[in-house]
Amino acid sequence: MAKNALQEQLAKAGLVDEERLRKEDRRPARPRRGGRRRQQRQADQRPAPQASLAELIYTNYLPRFGAELDYHFTEGPKVRWIAVTREQRRALANGEAAIVAVGDAYELVPRDVAEQLRSSYPDALRVLNPRSSSRR
Repeated sequence: MAKNALQEQLAKAGLVDEERLRKEDRRPARPRRGGRRRQQRQADQRPAPQASLAELIYTNYLPRFGAELDYHFTEGPKVRWIAVTREQRRALANGEAAIVAVGDAYELVPRDVAEQLRSSYPDALRVLNPRSSSRR
């Protein structure tokens, strides 16, 4: 007879035959060895999830309070904009700051954070101008 309700339902529906269920019932359960450790190692080797991208950006972003200027940039065939202050606009132009995408939003981050993102999440980086030696 079937071991549990699901197996009984599968047998009644004709998806599994009773003989196979009896064989499954007789087979002893094998102990799992190292399953959790293996899963942890695999999780450590995987790239960081998207949540860590947002965490990296939102812990290092440049606040845009009092932003009175629009900074326009292209994203594919479309022209996008982000509100910035005069200092932030200057930093973007000199390559000291970058624009990154988090979901549907854009944020400003310092250049060192943008370099980290370039290696880990290249699709998140939208604008990173080359460093300029001239100060305006």
